[in-house]
Amino acid sequence: MRQLSSHMTMLRQEKKMSKRISVFVIVMAAVVFTSSEVFAQEEYKPTLGIGFNGGIQKPFCDVLHTGLSLAGEGFMRFLISDGFNVRLGVGYGELSDGFSYRTFHTTVFNADLKAHLYLVKSGAFRPYAALGFGAINYTYHPEDPPKTPIGDPALGGKAFWDVAFIAGGGADIMLSRKIALTASADYRHTTTDGLDGALQGTSKDGFLTARLGLVFFSGQKPKSEQELLAEAARRSAAEPAVVTPVETDDETADILALLMGTKTQPTTEAPAAASDLQKRVDELKKLINSKEQEIATMQNDLSAKDTKILDLQRELDQLGAFTRDFSSAYREGLRLYSLRQHDKSIAIFRNLRENNPRHKLASNCIYWIGENYFLKRDYVSAIEALNAVFNYDFSYKTDDATLMLGRCYNKLGQNDRAIAYFQELITKYPDSEYIAKARQWIERIQ
Repeated sequence: MRQLSSHMTMLRQEKKMSKRISVFVIVMAAVVFTSSEVFAQEEYKPTLGIGFNGGIQKPFCDVLHTGLSLAGEGFMRFLISDGFNVRLGVGYGELSDGFSYRTFHTTVFNADLKAHLYLVKSGAFRPYAALGFGAINYTYHPEDPPKTPIGDPALGGKAFWDVAFIAGGGADIMLSRKIALTASADYRHTTTDGLDGALQGTSKDGFLTARLGLVFFSGQKPKSEQELLAEAARRSAAEPAVVTPVETDDETADILALLMGTKTQPTTEAPAAASDLQKRVDELKKLINSKEQEIATMQNDLSAKDTKILDLQRELDQLGAFTRDFSSAYREGLRLYSLRQHDKSIAIFRNLRENNPRHKLASNCIYWIGENYFLKRDYVSAIEALNAVFNYDFSYKTDDATLMLGRCYNKLGQNDRAIAYFQELITKYPDSEYIAKARQWIERIQ
């Protein structure tokens, strides 16, 4: 009867455990589903994780029947990269032959070092493989009064040190950018045969662990593209306009003084000297006009840079509604463009267009390829890219591309075609913010 009663008790415990596992699986699935929207936000780059966990562990040793016991630990993670981190953990737990038999239990303190290699580097669900090693301090405790123990009572109460080699895996489920639910399981193989107090086996003891816990991440948020573009704008504004100084001799200085009214020309000069002086004055006037044109060009270039910064800001504002992967690559392309790393920027935008041909910003990618070629002074390639913008039924960049086509043909010396594109922008896109720019270019060319 006692054996039957004991068997029924074990069955009831197994049913309870099965129900708990089912509930845990359902909860985990719900967490993954509800947390998937977290990563439509801006990416966060943590550098350190601190957490704790709790769970169960089961020994594999000389005792034929082993059961589950409770365990827990605290840990720190050092995030080396998106796909790799190093984990330091310190914990405490028990090993026994189950809650019902309870002929022995062994207390275990552990300190371990593990490496996590992530199989998925982004998203809400991030599984990983784990390898490591650690030290354990264990103490065997036979029950008093003993229930048919197999261990050596002489070992009871004595603490021993040993080494454990760890292999396993787990997964992080991101609840937010700074908090993750972590689940893990690993097997710890030791070099001792005494975890159960019995030194009678031919193989070494070990134990299996299963844990569930939380990780809290911290670290500095990387600079946004808006901040990078603002810095680029400040650097451009801080660079002084370089004007080549004009070397003047005494005679030229006298001419300047005459032009400015600070020196009176002698009236007794010979006619030949007066004629030479007039020529020098005319040459100097031409030089002044040339420098004034250079200054005006520099001012226009500065104005164009300001407009481009506003264009880049508008591009970034449009990214909020799109997926993180596309958005991150798009931002990187703009960042490289602002840093004048044009070949790298072209490669990113070309890859985005080829892999996302139906994306709403696919034509934008082509446009920025053209912009990069324009700044590389490869105007033929720029024209080819800008014309491709019009192959799309819808594009945010039709008026932008029209203006840039006019500028490309102006650089190639084909001013008639340049004016035609500027005029097309004025008539075809009357609400465009570039109308004033198009008119300025027409006036400058004519």
